[in-house]
Amino acid sequence: MAPTSCAVTILGDPLLPLGLGSLCYGCFTILFILSSYVLLTTDQTGHRRKAKIVLFLATFLMFSVSTAHLIIVIIYAGMYPRLQHELTSEDQQRLKWLETFILFLPGVNSGLSDIVVAWRAWLLWGRTVRIFLAVWILSGFIVAPVAYRANVCYGQIVGFTSSVFDNMVSISLVAYKAWEHRQFVKIQLEERRKRTKVERILLLLVQLGAVYTMAWTLYAIGQFTPVVPLNDIMLAAMAHVSGIYPTLVVCLVYRQSERPEDDLPPLSTIQFAA
Repeated sequence: MAPTSCAVTILGDPLLPLGLGSLCYGCFTILFILSSYVLLTTDQTGHRRKAKIVLFLATFLMFSVSTAHLIIVIIYAGMYPRLQHELTSEDQQRLKWLETFILFLPGVNSGLSDIVVAWRAWLLWGRTVRIFLAVWILSGFIVAPVAYRANVCYGQIVGFTSSVFDNMVSISLVAYKAWEHRQFVKIQLEERRKRTKVERILLLLVQLGAVYTMAWTLYAIGQFTPVVPLNDIMLAAMAHVSGIYPTLVVCLVYRQSERPEDDLPPLSTIQFAA
């Protein structure tokens, strides 16, 4: 039976969560600047340029959400001393809105992150897998808000499950492509021992996806168990982590894809960027 209660806001002193959240935001800021440079300075035309513009808009939106979340947590931290006393009706209303956005904004970045990450797997696979990814993500966007309206905790479970499953599927698809590419290279170049750039990109995508899934697992543990510090830290950090992950993927993929290896046959090329 699903739980009927869960943590929906920062429960303890927000100072430590705010500090760690600010650190994550700083990392995201650096990555956003780098990704913007990579996406906007490369001179390309046609659908590749359009794809880069779309990715830039996605990372810009995630960075904006991350910025808004940090500001809201700062405002909440400023209100925290007053929470120890009886609040006025105005403060109670303000607190309600702050708690709503603290909980809601990480979900926005998580959804955008899922789309960007699924896009990577989308480009590596054919029509059947693409349809599955599109249907799954769309269903998550439809079901999660409905579940939230019925019960916040049910909504949390649906959102968490959808995001983790999407990442696990994407990780598995990319991992299989990494293995497939390795077998191809072994056949074409039997004497080659070191990993190719394509293989390194694929393995990095798998590793980053695994770390991101672990972060969501910690977030869920904090939400549904009485581990207050973990809940508070993850609530303050996940909006930024959800933006860092796809932005880092964009930086790695586009920087590496612009440096093809000359000693591999043309058939080994894997399309990472639309």
